[in-house]
Amino acid sequence: MANTKKSTETKVGKEDDIDVFRPEGTKFTVGIIGNNIQTDTLKYAFTKPRNRIIHADGIDKHVEEIVDGNPQLIFVCIDTKLTDDGIVDAVDLEDAVLKCLQHTQSGIVIKTSLPTSLVERICARNGRVVYNPDMPVETDTIEERMGVNAHIFGGAPKSTMAVQEIFYRFSLLSVGQSAHLSPTEASFVEQSISGYMVMKKVFWNQLYDMVTEFGGDYHSVATHIGSDRRVGHWGLRIPNYNLSRGADNKHANQMLKNFIKTQDSLTLLSEVDKINQLYQDREKV
Repeated sequence: MANTKKSTETKVGKEDDIDVFRPEGTKFTVGIIGNNIQTDTLKYAFTKPRNRIIHADGIDKHVEEIVDGNPQLIFVCIDTKLTDDGIVDAVDLEDAVLKCLQHTQSGIVIKTSLPTSLVERICARNGRVVYNPDMPVETDTIEERMGVNAHIFGGAPKSTMAVQEIFYRFSLLSVGQSAHLSPTEASFVEQSISGYMVMKKVFWNQLYDMVTEFGGDYHSVATHIGSDRRVGHWGLRIPNYNLSRGADNKHANQMLKNFIKTQDSLTLLSEVDKINQLYQDREKV
């Protein structure tokens, strides 16, 4: 990954992969675009003394200042919007990625979760772009996000390996199990995990209703079911900690909805989404 701007016009197409590059005696410069828990986590993760962070929060600093700083790596964490039809609007994110591709030679990592069609459009056409979404977490705190050591990298093989190495060498992020895939495959992994989480939570809710109506002790029953390693204990506590019902993880729920829109054949998950919405609409117990 070069450290200077291109002197000629940059083509936004297939380009060189991301490389791990830091001239001796200089700081590793990281650009972060967005203003949310993801950006807060990344700012903390890259607080090592040998790093320099440029944060464009859209308020005090903007994308142009990232471009002027020409960092080695840029994280794009811009929130998307939902239209009235439930379509994901990622215009601001796409504009930011395009500016960075045109005016820098930086590697670009997209942290914002996106539908597969957008991942394919934004990430799959340029070797410098890696899709690295965060997996759904329970508490949405910096501490929990820092502890997640399973990462999904979607992009050109050399680029995904470079981003993983940057995580290991220049950040405080936990780097353990990693998946290196195409951007589209990474999207399928992310959305499938989210869909399964919601489906499992809906199953526990339905089992809770059935066992309770029968007069049994749901938690005793569920604990023994979860002891089977093929099932596991995740999600079996009903109601949720805030006394609500259904799968209440907003990230997982949105990824499920995106997944359903990808293919009409996902009829099971479509029903799961409808049932989960019914549970969420219930009053707290």
